[in-house]
Amino acid sequence: MKYAVIQIKGKQYFVEEGDKIKTPQMLEGDTVSVLLLKNEDKLVIGDPLVKKGGVELSHLSDKRIKTEVRRYRSKVRYRKNKSHSQVYSLLQVKNISDSLDKSVVLVMKDAKKEVKKVQKTGVEKVLKTEKKESLDSLKLSTRVLNSLESAHLTVDKISKMSVEDLQKVEGIGEKSAKEIVKKLKTLNK
Repeated sequence: MKYAVIQIKGKQYFVEEGDKIKTPQMLEGDTVSVLLLKNEDKLVIGDPLVKKGGVELSHLSDKRIKTEVRRYRSKVRYRKNKSHSQVYSLLQVKNISDSLDKSVVLVMKDAKKEVKKVQKTGVEKVLKTEKKESLDSLKLSTRVLNSLESAHLTVDKISKMSVEDLQKVEGIGEKSAKEIVKKLKTLNK
């Protein structure tokens, strides 16, 4: 019988091969510490961690769990509702072995999902930084800047628009349109 005691983000878990455990959210690069390892006849107790041996885990999914706290006192009309959302990861124990070199094993994620996430966030970040840098150079008020960003406008597009066209953008009124035109003129000088 193979089993181990592992520590993930300050919490300890007793696991066997094939077990599924719910842990605080695990990100790429997070580590797992092995405190105790039983492999057939051998029992290895860490001091504080096991030097040789480890546990292989696979990342199955992440799930956000909402916890609600309600307080109520009768006859005084006192009611409070509070909530907190915590992200948990579901991990599966693939292998427990004393022949692994490391006592700390990285959590493996599905490669296809991870690549898609990285590409998507990378493109979004690039687009946001290009827009911000160009619009920030105008030094507009925050409200006007947010309206232009939500309409996905850049300095090039704004410079081609008239005051009437700017007023058609949601959140931009007559004063805001005149402010934009004034800032564009000072920028072009």
